[in-house]
Amino acid sequence: MSSIAAAPSAAGAEESSVSGNAMPDSLRAQSTAAMSQTLSPLRTASRMGTSIRRPPSSRPATSMSMRSNTRPATAASATTSLPPTGICAVIETRGIGREVGIAVMDQETGRVTLCQLADTQTYIKTIQHLSLTGVSVLLAPGNAQSTAPGSALLGQQFSQASPSNVSVLLQCIEEAFGVAPTYIHRRHWNEKEGAAFIQRFVVTEPPATEPNADTSSTDADSSIDLPSSNKHSITPGAVSGRVTGSAALVAVSSKYYALSAACALFRYLESVGDARFRKSSLCVEYRSPEGVLFIGTETAKSLELLENNLNKKSKQCLFGLMNFCATAMAERLLRMNLLQPLTDRNTIESRHDAVEEMVHSEERFAEISQSLKPLAQHKIDSDKLINQVCMAERTELRNPAQTETKITNVLALRTFVRSLRPAKHALDGCSSGLLRAVRMFLDSDELDEIAEAIESCINNDMLEGKVKMGKSGLAARNTKLYAVKSNRSALLDVARETYKENIKDIYDLATELGETHQLPIILKYAATGFVLELKTEHVPNQRDLPRTFINVVKGRSKTYTMSTLELKKRNQKMLDSMNEVLLLSNQAIEDLRQDITERVGALFKASEAIAILDMLASFAHLVTVQNCVRPELTNTLAVSNGRHPILARFPTQKLVSNDIYASEGKSFTLINGPNMSGKSTYLQQIALLVIMASVGCFVPADYASFPTYDAILTCECRSDNLAQQLSSFAAEMRATSFILSAATPRSLVLIDELGRATSTSEGFGFSFAVAEHLLSSGCGGCTTFWATHLTELNVVLAKHYNFCSKTFQVDVGKRGEEVSMDFRHRIVEGSGEHHHLGLQLARLAGVPKNVCDTAEKLAAELRESEERQRAKSKATAVIQRRKIILKLDALLRQTLESSRLPARDLRRFLVRLQDQATDDLYETYSGGAAEPADKDEPMSAAAESS
Repeated sequence: MSSIAAAPSAAGAEESSVSGNAMPDSLRAQSTAAMSQTLSPLRTASRMGTSIRRPPSSRPATSMSMRSNTRPATAASATTSLPPTGICAVIETRGIGREVGIAVMDQETGRVTLCQLADTQTYIKTIQHLSLTGVSVLLAPGNAQSTAPGSALLGQQFSQASPSNVSVLLQCIEEAFGVAPTYIHRRHWNEKEGAAFIQRFVVTEPPATEPNADTSSTDADSSIDLPSSNKHSITPGAVSGRVTGSAALVAVSSKYYALSAACALFRYLESVGDARFRKSSLCVEYRSPEGVLFIGTETAKSLELLENNLNKKSKQCLFGLMNFCATAMAERLLRMNLLQPLTDRNTIESRHDAVEEMVHSEERFAEISQSLKPLAQHKIDSDKLINQVCMAERTELRNPAQTETKITNVLALRTFVRSLRPAKHALDGCSSGLLRAVRMFLDSDELDEIAEAIESCINNDMLEGKVKMGKSGLAARNTKLYAVKSNRSALLDVARETYKENIKDIYDLATELGETHQLPIILKYAATGFVLELKTEHVPNQRDLPRTFINVVKGRSKTYTMSTLELKKRNQKMLDSMNEVLLLSNQAIEDLRQDITERVGALFKASEAIAILDMLASFAHLVTVQNCVRPELTNTLAVSNGRHPILARFPTQKLVSNDIYASEGKSFTLINGPNMSGKSTYLQQIALLVIMASVGCFVPADYASFPTYDAILTCECRSDNLAQQLSSFAAEMRATSFILSAATPRSLVLIDELGRATSTSEGFGFSFAVAEHLLSSGCGGCTTFWATHLTELNVVLAKHYNFCSKTFQVDVGKRGEEVSMDFRHRIVEGSGEHHHLGLQLARLAGVPKNVCDTAEKLAAELRESEERQRAKSKATAVIQRRKIILKLDALLRQTLESSRLPARDLRRFLVRLQDQATDDLYETYSGGAAEPADKDEPMSAAAESS
């Protein structure tokens, strides 16, 4: 922490300006001109809160992008169509290691995220982390190219660098996001200066309150210790899934590369010259890669977590299924959780407890939903709002439009603060530890002080319903002009009276014109002032209008829009008085914003609390529309009558439920079945149910038990990757290589028909080698579900005790020469009784009969030859006996860990296990061990005891 404590003297200033005092004027002009396209959207984001769209670039082809004329989809678009909003600084180790430091500022919310992680040779973890916000600006060390400038802060653009000198990290990020890097000299990547920047700008946390004797808080890490009835504690990670505030300072103190990236990020903001932050006004967070379930960008796309692959606007994706959120903060939190689910068991269970309490207490759920309605009606995004309110003001840039925007933000903040009290009352008396933690964040003295400061400054008589965010209108404009209470400034009161008189003069003029010309003239307010309207039915011919009226425009709604010289003069007087009122209101608004900034830590916590509360309410809403069950967190994956969550919510045909099971004694499941039987859908169902349980939601099933996985690794390459010039087999190899290098005993691996893009012999050999590695200690026995058409794998892998095979049931019928197939879409034990189902599909597709007959004859001969050789092997029986004993051992361990059966029922269950094991062993000695002994196995002791 010594480096963080060494903040520069500027940190003691009342507000810190990021204006580039460290650079000479000539270099500042050079850097500002180079980043002119980036400067404009950054200004807009900091002032108006609009979303940032990546500026167009005419970058040349790199060594990787030259392979194809088609630019690949960005990583952001691989998971969501939202425009990227992140200014990202990345730096990696100079040695053989792949430690990467990342600092990202979200231009919409002003939130700064730091991360340091160890990555693979393809930097997939770095890309996955950056995809949370997307990349609009990419910053890299200047020595990433051999010709980096020696003095300027912003070096040459990527178009001036030789592709051979660009690091692999930058090539991977550019290929994923389509953004050319901006180089910053190495001396600006300084960990001590980065720590000083964070120390200066990180928000000061308010002291926690104690609503009751059972809840306590410590300032060290802002954790909330629950009473003894709930043994686990809830940290800020339970509320936001990340470490913020003073805890972030402690977490990042030893992260050299993350601090270096933070220094470069803030130096870049200095160079563009318009970003200005008050002291202790930014929410800085540290995200540890160890605390989340890793899901790659390609995996997120194939699982349709955030978007439907066929229709980007469709809600038929996991996010569309679970999103009943009322606020934008909750939607953002839900997106982040789906891309990075939690792995901490206590945190997940605390969310399950909260959802369960909402489901069982309809009255509390209704009160929570009602308290969030004002935020939904006014479209309040508190994260963006807090950033805009706390942004410091440049004195030379003051103008009435800025003051109007600040008043709008303050009025919106008043709506947000007023909604906190009903939300807090809705949580009175709740038993869930997480809901009590949320209530504690909302029950803050500093929030009350902010509310009092707003009420003392803002006119309470103005109706909030007249504030129309982002729209013009006289009512909305008057709300802002009269927002500051009267009697605070004599000049302001006089200016308002002048404005009122000018408005009256305009109305008098409109009345006079109507009486003079005997026309029913209507006075309308537009963005540039008042205009006159007249229906065309009163004067059909525009030439017949009196010459007093000028700027006549005939509209589509059969009306004339026009003005007069006198009206223009009075409009100008009205606008001048309006601007005077806004400028005189500015001082009161600035004083209020300063008071709010001093307590902004309470607002950040309240915003996170509302976000998690809204997201949990969305989970509870999902339970009401779908038949869901609370999942258990154990060491066994067991789902009884599980349903595909997306298909269950948006059914197109009758849905078939299926069981899922995996344990230490059965960690590798080979799934057989013909095309269209449901193998790929089953694999997707497994992943989606695991993700739903990991984010704290209930799952559509009769019973569910999940381990806490550290990664979901998939291999589903069904077509060539033209953008990266990869064939489908090459794409399979790349995905498989990452799986074999990243899989751990706590990983979930899903493989869909590996090896189909090459010859049968090569595909079988490669699949067998990969399966052997996953089954052996090479990956520690990770949980694997493998869909395949290579039925020979059922035989060669049967020797492994943790291997089992399943198949999707298909009924084949023949009536004369006609063949029919009934896909049951239900998974059953064993490798399947029907063979050559692919040939049956060929018959249904209209392939000539003689071709199908010849193919079926040859396939039958080959299979008979294989079965004769297999029957001669005496090792098969020995393998089956070992599997039976190991299976019995695994079931007994599960019973010991999770059974809740009474003593009498438990004895019956154990006797049944004993009888089944005895019968299976007897079959191996009587010559009936040709197939694996997995038939009619109970799902798990935990499932049966439930």
